[in-house]
Amino acid sequence: MTKAIQDGATDGIGLGRPITAEPDLPKKILSGQIQSALVNPFDDDFAISNTSSNSQMAQAGSTTIEEVKGNLCHGIMDLSDENIANHYKEAVAKYHEQIFKLAQAGNPIAGVFEYGLENAVNSGS
Repeated sequence: MTKAIQDGATDGIGLGRPITAEPDLPKKILSGQIQSALVNPFDDDFAISNTSSNSQMAQAGSTTIEEVKGNLCHGIMDLSDENIANHYKEAVAKYHEQIFKLAQAGNPIAGVFEYGLENAVNSGS
């Protein structure tokens, strides 16, 4: 990210989607703990990337501060884990089929795809 700015390739870096997976990403970068964000295997597919970010925000919002215990990523799926990413991709494909049918029928689409980590394989949480 720093190199892209220094080389003049960009004027800034957006952290919107990366911080849905790691809410403390800016702090980690500024403190030198890490150099980059977690890998999101869906960056080349807007539909699933957008849905996964929404799911991660819902996961973060459903976790209490007591549950976090100093780890702001607690309860948020880690899509850099191939097992979790594959399971999520299968689950969200079914969800997208459902919302497509709703849209075709002229029904409103509201809410977020709520994906609990208990559904994931090898969640590590």
